[in-house]
Amino acid sequence: MLIFDFIDQISNPLLDSIFSVITASYLLIPLLVIVLFYMHLKKDNKKNPEIIKSVLPIILAVLLTALLTTGIKEIIHEDRPCNVMNVHYITCEESKAFPSRHTAIAFSTIPFLLFNRKFFIILFLYACLVGMGMIYLGLHYPHDVLVGMIIGYLIGVLFMVKGKFIMDKLFQTNNK
Repeated sequence: MLIFDFIDQISNPLLDSIFSVITASYLLIPLLVIVLFYMHLKKDNKKNPEIIKSVLPIILAVLLTALLTTGIKEIIHEDRPCNVMNVHYITCEESKAFPSRHTAIAFSTIPFLLFNRKFFIILFLYACLVGMGMIYLGLHYPHDVLVGMIIGYLIGVLFMVKGKFIMDKLFQTNNK
C-alpha cells in the first residue's frame, strides 16, 4: 500500500514518540468531554442529579462503542498491517484490526461538544490524530480508522440526541 510506503519514508523517532503518546492517550478525549460538559452544565446552574443524567449518556456512548467495535473485531478477524506487511511499527499487537476501537472511542464523545465550537474543533482534530497515529504505527489500515470514526461518531450522535429520553426512562423506572 502506498500509504505505508510513505510512512516508512517519513518515519523517525520523534514521530514515533508523538504518535505513541497520542494513541495511548485516546481516553483523554472522553474524559475531557465529560469535564467540559460538566462545567457547561454547572455554569447553567443545573443541579447534580440533572448533571448526572446529562453526563451518563456520554459514558454510555463510550461503553457501547467499545462493545460494538470489540464484537465486530471478533466477527471480521482482520489482521493488523504490522502482522502481515513489512511496515514501520514500534510495537505490534496480535489482536484484530477492524475497526479501530481507539479511533471509535475517541470520536464517540465529540458530538457532545457541539455546544462549544472551539473545543469541538480541537478535540475533533485530536481524535483525527489518534486515527492517523494508529495508521502510522502500523496497527490499522486506513479503512479500519475510517469505519471506527463513523461508528464512534454515529453512536455519539445517537446518545446525544436520545440521551435525555434514555435517562428519563432509566431514572423513571428506578423511581417506581
